[in-house]
Amino acid sequence: MKRYIQLRYANDLPVIPIQRDIEKLALADRRALGCRFGEPCDPRQLIRFHDVEKILETSESYTAHYGRSLDGEFEGRWSGATLHVKNGDHLIMVNPDHSLSRRTFTIGHEFGHLVFSHQAISISSEGMPQSRYSDEQEMEAHSYGLAVLLPYAPLLQMLRQKATAQGIANHYGVSAEAVRMRLKITGLWGLLAEGN
Repeated sequence: MKRYIQLRYANDLPVIPIQRDIEKLALADRRALGCRFGEPCDPRQLIRFHDVEKILETSESYTAHYGRSLDGEFEGRWSGATLHVKNGDHLIMVNPDHSLSRRTFTIGHEFGHLVFSHQAISISSEGMPQSRYSDEQEMEAHSYGLAVLLPYAPLLQMLRQKATAQGIANHYGVSAEAVRMRLKITGLWGLLAEGN
């Protein structure tokens, strides 16, 4: 039997101060994109408001950009990267071998790095210099990406009406794991029904 969830506009925000601040930034971007309360949001559209020249996320987009096929050349362990290309513009690169829902989250996450003006730090791994973001920066980017995709107030209402993690994931076009991560980060984990 299908269960229907009723959403009513509310301005609930996370209790955790940093999450509240991140939620406000994500809500401002959702509103700028014209997303209504509880409506799914495609983070790819954020390209209109941030200094991103292009998003590469499919084999076709990589082929068009580089002029040759890169099939089979991506390692599964990386999800995405944001590169500075010129004049303050950026290129977001996403692993095309990942599922659509994972790529969607990765794109939101990468925009989070731009929203917070994160600067990668250089580290040495096996004698090779590499750039990476700090754990704190990664958490901010995760939180922003999840807030764009899974806004807090409607999420809270869905949970109070006993929506499942998979049901929420289906509505927003994300994975159930992304829903669970969002619940843990915002302190809503305890509202998820047993067996979810």
